[in-house]
Amino acid sequence: MTLPQSSVRHYQQQQILSVETATEVTSIWAGMTNEFDRSWASIAPAVVEATSAGQYAAAVSGAQYVGAVIAETDVDAPAVARVVPIRFAGGSIDGGSLETLLVGAVYKAKEYVGTGMAAEAALREAGTWLQDVVMEAVRDADRQAVGAGMTVRPRLQGWVRMLNPPSCKFCIGLAGKWFQWNQGFQAHPHCDCRHIPSQESDAGDYQINAGAYFRSLGAEEQDRIFGTNDAQAIRDGADINRVLNTRIRGYSAKQLRIDPDLMTVDHIYAQAKSRDQAIALLQANGFVAPTL
Repeated sequence: MTLPQSSVRHYQQQQILSVETATEVTSIWAGMTNEFDRSWASIAPAVVEATSAGQYAAAVSGAQYVGAVIAETDVDAPAVARVVPIRFAGGSIDGGSLETLLVGAVYKAKEYVGTGMAAEAALREAGTWLQDVVMEAVRDADRQAVGAGMTVRPRLQGWVRMLNPPSCKFCIGLAGKWFQWNQGFQAHPHCDCRHIPSQESDAGDYQINAGAYFRSLGAEEQDRIFGTNDAQAIRDGADINRVLNTRIRGYSAKQLRIDPDLMTVDHIYAQAKSRDQAIALLQANGFVAPTL
């Protein structure tokens, strides 16, 4: 699978953004004390601001990436509207507020204390949870901005899923597959797969051979990723795609909560009956604006 260099650079940039944002939030979280509610009230604005800034930077990068990759791959797909990166900051993947998502770290700390854990240890564990949530929020902002950037280019038919090894078996099963422009990106926690905007006729250029990827792994790693039984079945000659499809069946992205007041790009894809309607909804909800 030959990946466009712009896709590789974008992935690397997003990794840096998510890690830097999480690191900053972790530093702020260090100001928490055993008075959970009071100390959270004092640091919450800084935590939200840092995470929002990371989301904004990710969305800017995502919007720029679409133009860069189609230029590199010679896809003629001019935009009919421009992405508004700030609209992707300050919220969660289900359309809720960012602060509501992040305060979950305080609830986690309280849960840990409720199990008998000391406050200091509970804060460390909750801080790890918060770090993961922040990184995911930044990645989601990028994914949705990339999705919007593809949607406003009517000539662009869809995208191929880019695998970033080491990967889980679900992502391996989806890697290299072509999806239409309005098919939401299925992402589990810690997923770092990405879109490659593409025409369907070009999708084969980015496909991955799941069997070859499996064989490139050592037996211990095969067992860890696929499970001992499935890995042994594949080593014994079972068709890897059938094994993967059996496990993936029923696996889906986060359940979307359709709420007109908390619209997300994924909600729009689920509701729009046409591309023109999707673009209109993106514009009505502030994700894109008319081109200058």
